[in-house]
Amino acid sequence: MGQTSHGSIIARMRVLLFRLGAVFSLLVLVSAWLESPRASGVGPAPGPAASPAPLPALGETSTDVLSGAAERRLGRSIFEQLLRARVVHDDPEAQDYLQVQASRLLSAALARSELGAEAGLLPEDFRFFLVKDPSINAFALPGGYIGVHTGLVVQSARESELMSVLAHEIGHVTQRHIARLFGQQRQSSGVMIAAALLAAIAAASSPDAAMGIVSLGQTVAVREQLAFSRDAEREADRIGLLLLEESGFAPEAMAELFQKLSQAGRYYESAAPSWLRSHPLTLERIADVQARLQARAAPFRPQGPEASGSLEFAWIRQRLAATADQSVNGLARSATLLATQRADPVFAAAADQARLAYGQAWVALGQGDSAAARAFIDQSMNAAAQADNAARRKGDTDAGPGIITLAQPFWALAKARAWQQSGQPANALTEVEAALLASPQSIATRALVRVAITVELDLGRAQPALTRARWLSTHWPHDAEAWRLHAQAAAAASRLTEAHAAQAERYVLQGGLAAALEQLALARKAAGTASGSGDQFMSLSRIDARIGQLRQEMLRLKEEGRQP
Repeated sequence: MGQTSHGSIIARMRVLLFRLGAVFSLLVLVSAWLESPRASGVGPAPGPAASPAPLPALGETSTDVLSGAAERRLGRSIFEQLLRARVVHDDPEAQDYLQVQASRLLSAALARSELGAEAGLLPEDFRFFLVKDPSINAFALPGGYIGVHTGLVVQSARESELMSVLAHEIGHVTQRHIARLFGQQRQSSGVMIAAALLAAIAAASSPDAAMGIVSLGQTVAVREQLAFSRDAEREADRIGLLLLEESGFAPEAMAELFQKLSQAGRYYESAAPSWLRSHPLTLERIADVQARLQARAAPFRPQGPEASGSLEFAWIRQRLAATADQSVNGLARSATLLATQRADPVFAAAADQARLAYGQAWVALGQGDSAAARAFIDQSMNAAAQADNAARRKGDTDAGPGIITLAQPFWALAKARAWQQSGQPANALTEVEAALLASPQSIATRALVRVAITVELDLGRAQPALTRARWLSTHWPHDAEAWRLHAQAAAAASRLTEAHAAQAERYVLQGGLAAALEQLALARKAAGTASGSGDQFMSLSRIDARIGQLRQEMLRLKEEGRQP
């Protein structure tokens, strides 16, 4: 037992040291930003005041130390670190769901002038990404990068609860709370604020990493900065409530979620929800939200799917819950739970049976049982047909598209994976093509096209794979996996210039500018030696222009004290 414990400690220390190395580089980055007037976009800071200024009034930016552009660069740099540390969970279906639903909140913020050219931040600047972690947590980075733990999605009782957290985080970003925090503390503890921000982010992937930062001799200072101020939290709550109501979500869900989190923190103080630790939930905050809700002329009454949440929310939540633990024992527990639920009269409704069988299919895929996965999908489709027929008999015309219409892309993705798993790529391609034809713009589209590319390559169809890969990287240019598939398909089609150029874009997204320049040099060499026009996807002039852009970016980073 002692040997096992010792080995475990050594392994955890190695992980901790790796993460602390990444954190230290980020501390240097942020410190350089704080010390550089050029990076901040403002002149030298005024002399120190007798005491820190209170949080500025809504919309005031007089204490900002970061310009909007610098703030976005900082957020992107931190996000790149999270990518390299494999904190970001690659789940295009769930990510696109978050992006689509959050766009409703962002549209409301734009209508309220919280976003826009004058605010220095546009809806398209926001990126929502997943962190595969069972804790209830979400966090905002500077410039519109918002991380969502899978545990938050799974534990949200309804869609509006999940959206209330996203609305709150959007409020932190639009009011520039992080930049304003930097501005208040620039003279005395800029680096410690950076450490606090990074500790909050590190906690998203590992409590050990966060504790490592906290133990760097500044425990009290870091812990004090982990939380936003009370004024900032109330401001984010107020903005979030407005965004929820104006985008069609139920604002009451924010108060309901706060009550649940408060109870969890009260009874399980040592393991309180992570969101409470970085967003302290006081009785005053809960009372303020409830008072604002009661002050409205009439309570919000969601109609149609929003009364319980969209099918997309319910089914993605089901998949994430069923596959949260990919270990042998974890999948076995999920299989037992889902089978028990399907036998429970509480879940006898055909719609519930369709959703649960869908979850069972993903568990079977995790267990490597592709035949069982296909059988569960068939059961899900049959139950969905029963639910749709029952709705039609009731004359329920306000329910919108039926389950079969909405769920087809979900079924196709699971079934295609099952066919791939059993070594039948042609059948997988048939499933994907049928789904893309029926629902060309679903939240599963990106995931389906990814599968189609891999299947085309498995079938030795390099040119069709490349055509799909070009479409994918064009429509999702921020998807590193899309560029990886693009490079793979181009190489299979003997388009070496294009393959190196695509690989370069992948490295750019991960912050590896030096590696990207190496790939572009190879692309230029391949373009110069190509015998025909087929390998001229990127002309020499375009390659040279991209090389120039990346060199300028590297020069800027060096001037700011960063090693690209």
